[in-house]
Amino acid sequence: MLGSDERLSDPAPPRSPPGIPLAAIDGLVDKIAQRLGGTNQRQRSPANYRRHQILSVLAFAGVVWAFVTVFVTQLNTIGLIQLWLFYVILGTGFYLSFAMAGRIAVCQAFMAGVGAYSSAWATRSHTFLVGLGFAILTTAVLSLLLARLLSKSGHFYFAIATLGLAEIGHTVFTKWHGFTGPSGLVGGIPPIELFGRTFSSSRHVMWAFLIVASLCLLVVALIERSPLRREVIATRDIPMVASASGVSIEHYKTGFFVLGSVMAGIGGSLFAHWQAFLAPESFGIDLSIGLFLMVILGGAISPWGVVLGAAFYVWAPEYLKNYHEWQSLIYGALLMIIIIVLPEGLVGLGHRSVRQARRLSRRRRGAVDRA
Repeated sequence: MLGSDERLSDPAPPRSPPGIPLAAIDGLVDKIAQRLGGTNQRQRSPANYRRHQILSVLAFAGVVWAFVTVFVTQLNTIGLIQLWLFYVILGTGFYLSFAMAGRIAVCQAFMAGVGAYSSAWATRSHTFLVGLGFAILTTAVLSLLLARLLSKSGHFYFAIATLGLAEIGHTVFTKWHGFTGPSGLVGGIPPIELFGRTFSSSRHVMWAFLIVASLCLLVVALIERSPLRREVIATRDIPMVASASGVSIEHYKTGFFVLGSVMAGIGGSLFAHWQAFLAPESFGIDLSIGLFLMVILGGAISPWGVVLGAAFYVWAPEYLKNYHEWQSLIYGALLMIIIIVLPEGLVGLGHRSVRQARRLSRRRRGAVDRA
């Protein structure tokens, strides 16, 4: 019978064969398991790592380029596509702040105005690239200061504070004549010029918008494929657990808000040199609400929801012009139907179709195996 000291002692660790470390055996077993079960390891990886977001962005740019080159000839249609791409740039930045980091930034349109007026002011005596750089710097510094000041505020308090900032910004645009102009009106803004080439025609300006929108989507695609997405969503949904795991909640929320604001500043700079004229009303609260509507209608579960939501926001009123007095009623009804029938937004319809196709494929595969 064993004594008390023997019963309480820990069991001896397993011994490896003479001359062969136990860690080496474990590593060899892991490598063999990965070789034999490579497919299962791939299937167990997160879905976002298996998606081809970067290829999707390239396909998006290629499809838009081909469609415009082959089918679009009217200037009115080109203008609508430019406006759509402008909304995609701003909406992508709002997606980072709202859908991923959980910050309702009502000042997204104001940040676009800051970028627009900053670029217009800088290009009075400098090139377009200097104006674009100044717009990026201004929006980055301003959004960083705002994020630091509101770092301890909750979601709704952050939204109210950014709404107040947007209203203050509208007043500043109107009254600061040295930076903007009389009543905030600025004219004679030079066109986009890069590497000695001037983007003067509408079609050339549209290519500039397409390139910038694709780059913004590419940034989001890289974030979606990285562990950064998982961590920032953890700070949004389970902040206490994320903080206990060593994730800096404040740094993530601040970084995504600043990045989204910089995208808005870039879009505002392009808008200023596209229109060659600025007014404070172009960056009012209506645009901020519109960006929120684009993300909700398109679907906050994917950055492609911004693309679909912006397309709906631009073309739905255009197609409803023929109904005159019924336009507002039909548009409101469409919004309600989409929100009720498609709670995940327009992009959720595609996700649902993919899930159904996969489910049907599994059933057929299972029927073939049973046969």
